[in-house]
Amino acid sequence: MDSINMHIQNSEIETDTTKEFRLKEINLAERLADQNNIDSLRLKTMKTKAALLNSYYPDSAKAYIEKYIKLSRTKKDTFHLGNAIRNLGLYDHYHANNDKDALICLDEAKIIFENKKDSLEVVYTQLLISDVLEKSNAYFEMESINTDALDFLKNSDMTYYYEIIYNNFGISYRNTYDFDSSLKYYNLAYKLSEDKENKAIIANNIGLTLISKGDYEAAIAVLKKTEKQTSNSSTQAKILDNLGLAYFRMKDNKSLEYFKKGYDLRKSNQIKDDLIISSIHLSDYYKDTDPGLSKKYALEAYQGATDINRIDDRLEALKLLTGLCSGMESRQYFFRYSTLNDSITKVRQSNKNTFAKNKYDYKEAKASEAEKSLQLAKSENQRLVMAFVIFVVVLIVFIMYWRHKKEKQLTAVRNEARLQNEKQLEKYKTETRLSKKVHDELANDVFNTMTFAELKDLSDKDNKEVLLNYLDKIYKGSRNISRENSSVDTGVNYPDQLRDVIKGYKSDAVNVMSNGIDTIDWNATEPGKKIVVYRVLQELLVNMKKHSKSTIVVIRFQMNDDKIQIDYSDNGIGIAKNDLTLKNGLQNVETRIESINGTYTFESVPEKGFKVSFSFPK
Repeated sequence: MDSINMHIQNSEIETDTTKEFRLKEINLAERLADQNNIDSLRLKTMKTKAALLNSYYPDSAKAYIEKYIKLSRTKKDTFHLGNAIRNLGLYDHYHANNDKDALICLDEAKIIFENKKDSLEVVYTQLLISDVLEKSNAYFEMESINTDALDFLKNSDMTYYYEIIYNNFGISYRNTYDFDSSLKYYNLAYKLSEDKENKAIIANNIGLTLISKGDYEAAIAVLKKTEKQTSNSSTQAKILDNLGLAYFRMKDNKSLEYFKKGYDLRKSNQIKDDLIISSIHLSDYYKDTDPGLSKKYALEAYQGATDINRIDDRLEALKLLTGLCSGMESRQYFFRYSTLNDSITKVRQSNKNTFAKNKYDYKEAKASEAEKSLQLAKSENQRLVMAFVIFVVVLIVFIMYWRHKKEKQLTAVRNEARLQNEKQLEKYKTETRLSKKVHDELANDVFNTMTFAELKDLSDKDNKEVLLNYLDKIYKGSRNISRENSSVDTGVNYPDQLRDVIKGYKSDAVNVMSNGIDTIDWNATEPGKKIVVYRVLQELLVNMKKHSKSTIVVIRFQMNDDKIQIDYSDNGIGIAKNDLTLKNGLQNVETRIESINGTYTFESVPEKGFKVSFSFPK
């Protein structure tokens, strides 16, 4: 067993070894695992060998990966099944030029890892999907998959993955012409990167984005600084070529010097894919001054792009050749351009449709899974139901005891009210309201549930369903009371908690919408003010739910100079003059806002809705 693991480890060493040595080592490991019939090690060797074949021996990769998939299914090993299917997706992308099948495989692998709750494998697979989408020019879909990846990285310290995701956002936004957002995420990636060469690559991307934005001087400054910070030939060539591009856009003849340096460096180091870009730039440079030389570079770019199947570069070269040639030759190049462009447009649209369908199917599967879970929960047997009833009864006894104890304390608070500050008074009001809610909204329901359980035959299916409905009502009532009186997290999770309390009042009958939460710098806002905002909105939403008969509620957040402004509006019945209950609720709102030096306005017309606007210093 130790010798098998030793051979596997030897095969995974990338530095100071040859691909032949690594293949020999993994073959030895596989032979020993087969001889000893150890399934876990057989799968482990297949995982390493599949990746090795995909990288260096693609002609042998597909058949081996399919063998790996088959054994993983037979042994019901979902971790290796996800890895095997992911390897097949990589084969389709890099070697078969079939990005549609690649997306299907990678999405299937992602779902397998999601079901295993293996967040890091999910994120790695999502980043591979992002690479495929980038190649397909599906930049909006690329942004979407990287956003999903961020969700899976919550509470993770995997800085390297954050760096890749932010760099991907930079690529996506640059190619959708949102240059400011692109620069924002490139800079985030640059700050996170701890690797010298990675930082140089990201800095080069920043320079290219500044060129696209038209800020050539800033681009040149970034690229010249970065040129001195990398020893990697490929990165150096990129920087030199982009310096040439910046000067070319400025109509500065220095561009030729940098274009040629980049071209020569790529040619001497046989960097074939980037050499195509240099040839295109040189063709563009000579287009007006030396058409013959321009055509030479354009033909060189077209041939190189054809050899390694770089579709976009082939199109760019054909576009140049169409303009540089005349007569029949020009028409032939234009025909090739049109045919290729139509073909790749259809393929890429198909890839986008595949990605969208996979995402829709996944959401549908999750919804179906949730529905099954709900049905299972509703079919609990009688013994579990009675156990839950006993639990609720004990809970109510405890609550009533707690209520009695608190009422004694509240009596003392009333007698000493002159000495109590505003915060203590607010605590008293909250506890009183909580006690009343427990008595009014839960006690009767529990009594009715207990009576029903005593008098009815719970083995009867219909009676059991009625009892479940009673219990569900008690549970929801308890949950709502808990939510309305729970503590407020004023830390980094505050915006999400604020969103959750607003969403909590959305239903089939009422559409509650919010806008601008993320425009506020909550980290710079005092914790006490955050609590007031949370409680004020909670008070308004509770009043809306109880009294307003609204169908639409809109809450907007915005910065107004150095103040935070929040506007609430609904389309309900407004406040009637004799509605003392609602007016008392608004007094609580007024008191809270005044406690943080805020100002407010109320606007209400009976049957025409209700509006509140308040602001306070940040």
